[in-house]
Amino acid sequence: MFKSEQVCVALYVVCTFVSIVAAIGKLDVLTYIFKPSLMLILMYFFWTNAQSSKGQLKYILMIALFFAWLGDIFLMFQLSHPQMFLFGLGAFLLTHIFYLFAFTRTNKNGQSVLIQHPYLILPFVGYALGLLYLIQDKLGDMLLPVVVYASVICLMALFAVKRYGKVNSQSFQLVLFGALLFMLSDSLIALNKFHQPIHWSALWILSTYCLGQYLIVKGILTQMQDYFIES
Repeated sequence: MFKSEQVCVALYVVCTFVSIVAAIGKLDVLTYIFKPSLMLILMYFFWTNAQSSKGQLKYILMIALFFAWLGDIFLMFQLSHPQMFLFGLGAFLLTHIFYLFAFTRTNKNGQSVLIQHPYLILPFVGYALGLLYLIQDKLGDMLLPVVVYASVICLMALFAVKRYGKVNSQSFQLVLFGALLFMLSDSLIALNKFHQPIHWSALWILSTYCLGQYLIVKGILTQMQDYFIES
């Protein structure tokens, strides 16, 4: 158990629940209060447990969480200001890129599992192509940004796979499941916006997003606890 984990998890669960209820009930005031709190709680939890470590990993992850926080804020205003969706997309794109960098900071060297078993790449490529196929007709001018975003999401998830054998098994599993949930959450946003409305979309999108982010953070902390990476 990490420092302050129980308190942070309790607050995080409450903020997630209220954010979901507020989104479903269109309770904007609650959304403006609780949704921005999600990443702030994770940032506090991560920094409290990582600040004594050496190396760049802790800063990379804090930057990733910061851009996720910005993305959450931008997307809160997308209905009244449609351009905010593009700003949110950009912020989360940077989140994924910094996660990708964080996932390269591993404890051990050696040949990547993706080089040993290149067929592991295929499901991710197929997933991205399938998603783009479903939503392409309604993308319009958003086609290129969404293609770039989908490509980066898949790379982020693949780099989570690439950590296999280079970090402890618990860290690998937590980060991988977190990355897959984050990818699923983004996919649900795309399907809900560009394909067809998803029933209870706020429930599925926010629950997968919040759980995915927490698992990634805890997985990285588990790695750092095992061995602090030198800069």
